[in-house]
Amino acid sequence: MFDGAAIVLLLSAMYFKAPILKTALVFLAGFCDERAIIASLLIIIYDMNDNIDFKSLFRGLCGSTSLSVIAAWILYAACRILLMNIYGLKTATGDVGFHLILNQIHYLPISLWTALEGLWLLVILAIAILFHKKKYIFLMMFLSSLAVITLVALAVLDVTRSLAYMLPGLFISMKALKGNTDYDWGIILLSILFISLLCPNFYVCGNDCFIWSPSIFVRLLCNSY
Repeated sequence: MFDGAAIVLLLSAMYFKAPILKTALVFLAGFCDERAIIASLLIIIYDMNDNIDFKSLFRGLCGSTSLSVIAAWILYAACRILLMNIYGLKTATGDVGFHLILNQIHYLPISLWTALEGLWLLVILAIAILFHKKKYIFLMMFLSSLAVITLVALAVLDVTRSLAYMLPGLFISMKALKGNTDYDWGIILLSILFISLLCPNFYVCGNDCFIWSPSIFVRLLCNSY
């Protein structure tokens, strides 16, 4: 449940414009789960102009949103250090480490699918449009942030749970797709709906542990007889 709270706090930090509020929301999300601190990279990218180039990149990185998120990182790190040194509140690291990446890299295809399932279609379309419009800097930053979240997810055992923090990236995709009339969005959204309803639900949690359940459609069909 606290992962859901962390993601809602991150999405709220995307929505609200006040720098102090952004800092507070990211800070609180981090104390729900430290994965939210990594995912807060997406907040910085969301507020950037997708037409950004090398000349305006530094100015964008020094904007109010970037500074607000960085301030939240500093406050979070300072509080965690104080809690560890004064009260001995340390997080166990037995199932965490970059050595796990090599052990879990073969989970990558199914793991990535579990992050957004059918909604990946929107992300793929956004990537294609950004590339077609030659918005390479924004695209590179978006892909880099998703790659960082993926690497961090593979460095822990509960892979799917960690990849769920990609959800704010969906709104970056929507921003990139906004105003595009080249596609029939009704058909695309219906396709996403049916893909998500028909595909089984998978959960990847490392140590060759895969948890799955039939799709909602299959469960409704079976329960009706």
